[in-house]
Amino acid sequence: MKGSVTLLLIVVFVCMACRNSTSKTSEFVFPEADSVPMAESQKLSPEAIADISKNITSPVEIANLLFTLDVTFSQNYLATSIDPKKQGTNFDKALELGILGADLGYLNIYEKTGSSLDVLSSIRKL
Repeated sequence: MKGSVTLLLIVVFVCMACRNSTSKTSEFVFPEADSVPMAESQKLSPEAIADISKNITSPVEIANLLFTLDVTFSQNYLATSIDPKKQGTNFDKALELGILGADLGYLNIYEKTGSSLDVLSSIRKL
């Protein structure tokens, strides 16, 4: 009898512990935002900007990292062919030159000189 009462109490406690409380809200409340006012965010010193730009990794360093990690070469990582007539502004041309330069570094690290000629001809067209 004593064992069945103990078992009954354990079952009651387990059931009570597993039931959902109706007093809890179902909404998630976001904590207070850690935000900087817009006027303050635009006040970067030239030293801070220089420090940020120094810490940006070059595409050739990333290609070298892939090579040292034994990542196999993939043609899918390269940019598609570029039509220089579609590049309207100087910014677009500079962006494409940067992309082609990254591709050239990637091809050079993996010693794919045949494909490098295609990239060099695209650079010349730009």
